Amino acid sequence: MYCVDNYIANPTHRIKVMVIGVGGTGSFLLTELVSLSQTLVALGRKPLKITVYDDDKVEAHNVFKQKFFESDIGEYKAEVLVNRINRAYGSDVEFFVEKLYSIDDNTNIIISSVDNVNSRKAIDKSIKQNIGKNRNYDKLYYWIDCGNSKDFGQIILSSYIEDKRKDRLPSLIDLNPYIKEDVTAPSCSMRAALLQQSFMINKFTGVLAIQMLASMLLEFNISYSQVYFNLNKMNIKTNKI
Repeated sequence: MYCVDNYIANPTHRIKVMVIGVGGTGSFLLTELVSLSQTLVALGRKPLKITVYDDDKVEAHNVFKQKFFESDIGEYKAEVLVNRINRAYGSDVEFFVEKLYSIDDNTNIIISSVDNVNSRKAIDKSIKQNIGKNRNYDKLYYWIDCGNSKDFGQIILSSYIEDKRKDRLPSLIDLNPYIKEDVTAPSCSMRAALLQQSFMINKFTGVLAIQMLASMLLEFNISYSQVYFNLNKMNIKTNKI
């Protein structure tokens, strides 16, 4: 079991969380992330500082699979979702309707739910380039990456730290150095899009990711950093650390 870094357990500032992608998994994950932030406040701690990046617009087939309504079609996902959440929770989540794989120096935790390998490689590269710049927060980043296919997926928690003498949690890229892009293109057909993934796969992925983060922020420990699941077989596996 790992204990989280002291700046997570005893922050002198609002922990900054960058959410990249609020589509299938991200739209469900973001709502629970704000709930987690409010839980911290109820415990006498500072709320999370959450920033969302996504340049996609809501399409018709997103309405049934993501947290959007028909009236949202044609609008930016990040703008619609963040404005709705801020009104409902009284939160101050920020959003940018653009792709971002250049990580802010002062970011503490990155949560990604993107749909391609190249985006993940770009995130990994940007974090590595920032190591040493993150002076205020002990030169450490945590990255939670969410990925899923039709009925199976994974959540990988990794850590990046300047001190080479310290152990770090490997990323998806470290674990799969030869990973390649899936060239299978998604269908634009409503029926095909709805049947392309299990009905609960995105919600389930988001729940597992937030539970992992909740353990870090509420219990200050990391008992596993990799979760692999298969909804078809109702099977969940984790690595013990």
